[in-house]
Amino acid sequence: QNSCIVISVTILLAPNVQCHNNNTFSTSLLSSVIFIVRHVCVVKVNSIYLFISIMIKDRLKELQAIVEDVFPNHINRIDSRNNMRGVDNVALDIQYSEYSYMEHFFDQIEQCRLKIRQIKEHVVLMRTLHGKLLLLPRQDENMKRDIDIKTENVKKMGKQVSTTLKGLEKQIKQEEDEFSGDNEQVSAALRIRKTQHATTIHMLVEALAEFNAEQIIYKEKCEERMQKVVCIAKAEISNDQFDELVSQGNYSAVFNGNIIAETLEARKTLQEVQDRHLELMKLEKSIQELRDMFVEMAMLVEKQGDIINSIEQHVLRAGEAAENAKIETKKAVIYTSKARVKKIVFIMICICVTLCMIAWLYSSFFGNDETTET
Repeated sequence: QNSCIVISVTILLAPNVQCHNNNTFSTSLLSSVIFIVRHVCVVKVNSIYLFISIMIKDRLKELQAIVEDVFPNHINRIDSRNNMRGVDNVALDIQYSEYSYMEHFFDQIEQCRLKIRQIKEHVVLMRTLHGKLLLLPRQDENMKRDIDIKTENVKKMGKQVSTTLKGLEKQIKQEEDEFSGDNEQVSAALRIRKTQHATTIHMLVEALAEFNAEQIIYKEKCEERMQKVVCIAKAEISNDQFDELVSQGNYSAVFNGNIIAETLEARKTLQEVQDRHLELMKLEKSIQELRDMFVEMAMLVEKQGDIINSIEQHVLRAGEAAENAKIETKKAVIYTSKARVKKIVFIMICICVTLCMIAWLYSSFFGNDETTET
């Protein structure tokens, strides 16, 4: 508004300006234009400063008053370094607590998966030791000891992982009960924990299934080896009789009495068969313990079935959200380009208007000068 007043005054006074030559008139015109531009810039800067002063207001005291009303337990906090009172950052504490909980959860999941990988490594080593032990004519005590140690380690790690997963399942169940009324309120962190928990359960079941399969295969091969030893001893028995011998463990009748004469070689063969029988008993006990663990895992897998089935739905929803994000991003790019074009057009219009005003002023001064000379 002030710039318009200055321009109007200049235009009104222009006809009364008496210029003796064109150079003097050009100098005065240029000075007038510079004065107008400078005045406009000063007015604009003052307007912007006034606008910022009005819009920006220190409302920290109002915020502190609201926080004291909402969180009365978090006030009267003393800063020992600056000797100032303040309010606890409740939002930061909540975020840090959530982050710590997720970090602890992933640490437990990572430990479980590490033990599952160790179980698979033990199964591979046991498969190698079983193959070597079956090729030996006599039992190797060192190999048997290594196999027993690895078997106990596998069962111990399996129970530890199972216990950890049960504890995590209880925590997830409690959190699900809190959001049971509204499915939309279920947080993304809870869905992540459910998916990771279900995946880890299936990894454990797969590792224990490999271990169980290796135990059964080794048991069958040991039974075949025992049956061959009995046949070599020229004791003809049926499969039912052999199963009865395995269940009872009484092999003396095979190598004594009317079947064959008691010799040193027969006693060695008897000892070998008895050792194989003890090994079979250990295998059966181990398989029985694994069966109980499989029952527990089956119950967990059954409970997690709905979660596994919903993983695909979560992935599809994530894909839809990504597509929507792409569309919104394209719209943002289009709006940005349009805004840039509008800005350029506005600047060009301003420049054209300014040039027209200067040309009009110039023509007005020159027209008045010619009229005065005439």
